[in-house]
Amino acid sequence: MGVLFGKNREKLKELKVWDILIITFILFYSAIVSSTEAFLATGSKSIIQIEKVTSAQNYYAMLIQGSLLVLVFIYLKLRNFDFSQWKFEISIKTIFSAVLIFILVALVMDLLSLAYFHFIEVGSSANIQSTNSDFSILGIISLSSVLYAFLNGFYEEIYFIGICLSVKPEYRKYYFLLSLLVRFSFHTYQGIFLALGICLVLGIIYYMLYTKFKKDNLFLFAFSHTIADIIGLGIISYFL
Repeated sequence: MGVLFGKNREKLKELKVWDILIITFILFYSAIVSSTEAFLATGSKSIIQIEKVTSAQNYYAMLIQGSLLVLVFIYLKLRNFDFSQWKFEISIKTIFSAVLIFILVALVMDLLSLAYFHFIEVGSSANIQSTNSDFSILGIISLSSVLYAFLNGFYEEIYFIGICLSVKPEYRKYYFLLSLLVRFSFHTYQGIFLALGICLVLGIIYYMLYTKFKKDNLFLFAFSHTIADIIGLGIISYFL
C-alpha cells in the first residue's frame, strides 16, 4: 500500500497502468457487464430499441455515478494526483466551441449511418431516422434526463480524456485503444452498429482534438457529450 499511497511524494502527473485498470474497474465494470448481458439477451440486432427511462431511474443512475466518481477522486487524492493539470474552463466561447464539436461528431455519425444503411442494411431514410431516435431523448426530455446528461458527459469524458490520457505521452496511443474498447463495451446494449459508431466517432474525434489540435479543455468534450446525450448523436434526421 505504501507504493500506492505513500506520504511526502511529489504530485503525480502521469498515472500508472494499475491506476488506469483500477479506475476502469470502478467506473465501468458494472456498466460493461449489464450492457453485455442486455446485448446477449437481444441477439444480434444491429439496432436495439431502448425503453423509456423514468425520472426515478435517472436519479438512481446519478446517485450511482456520483458515488463512483467520489470513490475515484478519493483514490486519485490518495495517489497525490495533480488535478491542476486538468483544464476545465467554462465561457461563452467554450460553450460555442463545444456545440461546434457536437455538430462535427453528429454529422460524422449521420454520414456513417447513411453509409451503413445504404450498403449493409439496404435501408431507407426511415432507418436513419430510427437510428437517431433510438438513442435520443429529445421527445421525452425532462429535468432528470438533462441533469443526468450533464453528469454522464462529465463522468465518461473525465475518464476517457482526463484519466486515460494522463499518462506518459509515448503510451497515450495504447491507453487510447483501451478507451475505445471500454467505450464500445458499455454501449453494446444499443446494438453493435451504434456501439461501434459511438466508440469510433466520439473516441477518435475527441482524441484527435485533444492531442493533435491541442483542444485540452475538458469542458469541450464533457459538454458536447452532454448535448449528444440529450438530443442524440445525430442531427440530420431532425430535418428530414
